[in-house]
Amino acid sequence: MRRGPVDVWDRMIEVLGSWRRIVLNGGIEGCDDMTEARQSTLAQVGVIVTRPEAQAQCLADLLEEQGARVLLFPTLKIETLGNSKLKQVVQDLDQYHHLIFTSVNAVENSLPMLESYWPQWPVKQEWYGVGDATATALEKYGIEPVVPPINKNSEGLLALRGLQLAGRERVCLFKGEAGRTLLQETLLQRGAELDEVICYRRVLAPKDSREQDRLKQFLQHQSTKFLIANSNESLDNFLLLAADQQYSLQELIVVAASERIGCHAQQSGFTKIAQAERAGDKSLLEAIREWCDNPRSSE
Repeated sequence: MRRGPVDVWDRMIEVLGSWRRIVLNGGIEGCDDMTEARQSTLAQVGVIVTRPEAQAQCLADLLEEQGARVLLFPTLKIETLGNSKLKQVVQDLDQYHHLIFTSVNAVENSLPMLESYWPQWPVKQEWYGVGDATATALEKYGIEPVVPPINKNSEGLLALRGLQLAGRERVCLFKGEAGRTLLQETLLQRGAELDEVICYRRVLAPKDSREQDRLKQFLQHQSTKFLIANSNESLDNFLLLAADQQYSLQELIVVAASERIGCHAQQSGFTKIAQAERAGDKSLLEAIREWCDNPRSSE
């Protein structure tokens, strides 16, 4: 039957009301149920987070919100290094063309001193953060850093136009002790006048008997178990700290924060690698989700 004008108006009101409910509910009908089902996929999952203690909680909270069981088991401890180089850089900060920070730890162990000397930052420098977390740490100090748009690593940073370097440009690199040397080597090859500020070191985080007992109980729990590996060193230290556990560590699924770490995990004997696109919390979570949806082995 053909609708009259009033019927058409009533129908429009019904449609608008439906769309309003969709918007308010965050999507199409059934979307809430889909979201809940998606979250429930981590209900039978256990995740070991090996990040240094001060940087682990946000990731742990995100995983627990999705239903996962989480064990904080830091394998690295950060030690601040006071050095004369940082004091010199503080005074000469406005003489540099590029200031590069390789990690959150590099920011947290250098910016407080820089800020105490410079209430207003010099304006001619370009500031860089290797990844999103490093950029966020810099932003807390009122800095707008340049970040690689895709590859959030040293390779991505070196691909930026600003770091192709035209002439003898002064570069200061804030970093930790040891680690990769790709940035230093490449910048020097490009003609940079490079200064390095080594402002922290990563050392093995010792574990007492209670922490070892918690790890043992966690490994014995009936669930799919993931091991977050944000660096080769964090993975190596976990193998060292867990050497006495009566458990086949090769049953763990390593969540590798980069392809380089994934390759190292395979070389260390792990056969199950969940490869994350980058080191950020959401990317690590997504790698776990993808594995739960499609378990596999590198063998």
